[in-house]
Amino acid sequence: MTRSQLAIAALSFVASSTAALAMPVGECSARYFATQRDGSLNGRDWDSFR
Repeated sequence: MTRSQLAIAALSFVASSTAALAMPVGECSARYFATQRDGSLNGRDWDSFR
């Protein structure tokens, strides 16, 4: 395997493993609003919460 093929394989692995850990937007939204209701957002907005 060449270096470029190895780099592409490594990047593909990292991208797929990161996507597998991502939370669906609906679930993230529900957690954001629950955190907002209980007052523990500590001034964070939606973008910083995500």
